[in-house]
Amino acid sequence: MTQKIVRYGLLAVLTITGAAAAFAAGEGEGAMMAGGGSAAVIADNHGQNAWDLSEWQQATGQMLTLTQAPMLDAMDLPPVEQRLPDEPLVLLPTSEVKKIGTYQDVARIQGNGPEAIASNHSRVMCRSNEYGGQVNQFLRTCQAMESSNDGRTWTMTLRKGAKYSDGTPVTTEDVAFFVEDVAHYEPFGTGVTGGSRHVADAEFEVIDDYTFSFTYPQTNIAEVGRLAEHYLVWFHKGYLSQFHPKYAGQEKVDAMAKEAGFATAAEFFKDRIDEGEGFPRANPDLPTMAPWVLKVGAPATTYVFERNPYYLAVDAIGQQLPYFDEVRQDSTTDPTVLKLRALNGEYDWAIFLGLDIFPAAKTAEANEQTIRAVSWGGTHLVGGAQLLEFNQTTNDPDMRELISNRDFRCGVSHAINREAIATLIYFGAVPFGPLAYSERSPYYNERAATVCGDYDLETANSLLDSAGLAGRDEDGNRLWKGKPLDFTATIRIQYNSAEVADLVKLNLGDVGINMNIRSTDGWGGLQSVRNSGEMQAYIGPAWSTYSTAVLETASFGAPYSNHAYFAPRWTQWVATDGAEGEEPPDVIKEGVALRQLLATQADVNDRIATMKQITDLHADNLWAIGIVGGVNTIITSYNMANVPGDDPENCWHCGDLGRLEVWFRDQ
Repeated sequence: MTQKIVRYGLLAVLTITGAAAAFAAGEGEGAMMAGGGSAAVIADNHGQNAWDLSEWQQATGQMLTLTQAPMLDAMDLPPVEQRLPDEPLVLLPTSEVKKIGTYQDVARIQGNGPEAIASNHSRVMCRSNEYGGQVNQFLRTCQAMESSNDGRTWTMTLRKGAKYSDGTPVTTEDVAFFVEDVAHYEPFGTGVTGGSRHVADAEFEVIDDYTFSFTYPQTNIAEVGRLAEHYLVWFHKGYLSQFHPKYAGQEKVDAMAKEAGFATAAEFFKDRIDEGEGFPRANPDLPTMAPWVLKVGAPATTYVFERNPYYLAVDAIGQQLPYFDEVRQDSTTDPTVLKLRALNGEYDWAIFLGLDIFPAAKTAEANEQTIRAVSWGGTHLVGGAQLLEFNQTTNDPDMRELISNRDFRCGVSHAINREAIATLIYFGAVPFGPLAYSERSPYYNERAATVCGDYDLETANSLLDSAGLAGRDEDGNRLWKGKPLDFTATIRIQYNSAEVADLVKLNLGDVGINMNIRSTDGWGGLQSVRNSGEMQAYIGPAWSTYSTAVLETASFGAPYSNHAYFAPRWTQWVATDGAEGEEPPDVIKEGVALRQLLATQADVNDRIATMKQITDLHADNLWAIGIVGGVNTIITSYNMANVPGDDPENCWHCGDLGRLEVWFRDQ
């Protein structure tokens, strides 16, 4: 049976006292004035925050007049009605108070996280939101997405009339270019785009100019989600074909690649696509569908983005979004510099992992009224934002032997005072405990949520004794192989793990274990230590602990790619089908098989049952020791409107990033 994911069907009869009616008339319930009286408030969103235009007009009883930003008036552009899709998307703020904005000049943001503001990531989506939420909120380019054939076939319909920033229509010709001429183009191999793996086994079919489908050999809920979210319409055929050997000729492309400093045509092409349009961005010529278009990119210290005159969304009264003409993005990643600038009010938007800057920001908010600070939830599972993973494939054979003992890992877990960490560092605003889904999740497993989770020094000492650490020296340090036990945990400074690591070090000192802390800078530095085999333990968040992605199971002992820290060489073996790394024990292979099964189960109840088996295996083995969940500090200009407030369900990597295209400074 075909499962409709996007289209809501016929709308019920709705009250015609919505925002658009009031704004058109300039009076009534929908035109309530906010705060200082400068911006009108949308009194009724009729149950959702994203609509197709025709449905929004039906809900409000008003026909909207489409308008554009004044900066576009002087440009030689088609009328706004011709630049927007046949069915524009109406975006309402996701904040508690929803205001109608005004067009403004420049927004200043910091670059340590919100790359999505000016890219397609989390912006141009064709994906479903499985558990509740507003499905349309997660769609941009696609107007519809449905699964059939027991989840093997996924059919997607592009928003007719949607255009790239150069005015070129987005059609299935662009999708076909991505699939056939990039992902499946043998001379490029598979390294040009990460999207290649998501279509490797799929049968691709173009149905018409706007509809296409992928049919997989078996039910697929994994690859299609990442494919639809990240890759489908980033490959503008008209622009990219000039760098493609099939269209421009191998000799010509080779010459362009050489002139640009690349060894191969594939490397040159990858540079042109700005893979993932993430951070940093470097190609200002690449057409986009994002709210803003790159004008100045890497290696500049400040990136400049300008409004996309063809962006496919409008607000509740028909004003084409975004509100800001320009976004200036600071590309520095130095956390100290970022924090000082944010506290000084130099950014309209900034995000920081954790809450260490939160008290200072709230003080500045109260005293100086130049900034506002709110806390948003993190992306990670309970215990997953800061966790401890011992590397069971470390180069040190003596440490391997100890780390492989579950009693050792469980004893360490009981020695960690999670509540104190959550209180001292995060003001008690984060969940804490072993790595597990929250009780609100259908994947909650009480065993995983409680395994070795109590702060209990008596139990910790008993387990450590049984793990072979009963002997101590005269200073109380536990002995392993006749020497005081001493291990090193690696952290990445950008993950704000230092304070957590310091407290874990103190906790372990209470049971006679000395933990050293090694700091790395940047993703490359962390991965260098991990891949070298030097890493004995890791403290910080892992990709495989995202609460928003059911298939990210690596830290539960069900690796699917080279993402976990608890055993890099085992996960490398899994990721390469045994070609590299070390063959893992049977229990890991069992987890891998369950994860593969999970990815093929179309029925959610089947997936819940399989996840229960995976998390039970984790409870049996304790591959990762969860500490605390996630929370982030968001700092904005004091008068920035439509920003969601304190919200544990909002996060920088979830859906719309607070929907920055509807933010504006409310004068």
